[in-house]
Amino acid sequence: MPMVLIAPPEKISAVASLVMPDAFARWEQALLQALADRGVMRIRQACGGIFKKSKKGFESSIRGEVRGRTVVWFSDVPYAEALEKGGKPRSMWSLMGKTVPMALSKSVGGVTVFRKVSIKALISGKFHHPGSLGKYVMKRGVEIAMGEIPQLLEEAKRGLAVIL
Repeated sequence: MPMVLIAPPEKISAVASLVMPDAFARWEQALLQALADRGVMRIRQACGGIFKKSKKGFESSIRGEVRGRTVVWFSDVPYAEALEKGGKPRSMWSLMGKTVPMALSKSVGGVTVFRKVSIKALISGKFHHPGSLGKYVMKRGVEIAMGEIPQLLEEAKRGLAVIL
């Protein structure tokens, strides 16, 4: 399931205007698109240095779209929600019956042995994933972008004067 964050329209709504409706609609769409682009930029900045090289796919998959009067930010990689919100602790049942490498400590000789995963080992908690904490980079990036709305409005007002 893709990770989706939505900016509520009431937080984005522009100043009431006496301008022609068509020009105002174009101005509003340009403002919303600027907010979408700014949000993508801030989310990618929030990712900086947090993820290993293998998660760069998440960073490049972040998109921002304007849908009507709403801005939506999303990532369509399958692990986006787990990165954003974290994962719950769980038994790793997918290992059942498989042979897995286990590194022994240096005090035992520092060798790698292979062990077949049994149901008894799974039930006793020997193959238990501790879970992971969420990174909340999308949330932080969107909050930063939403805080920049007054600046975007000022820039858009100058653009509106050019349209008229």
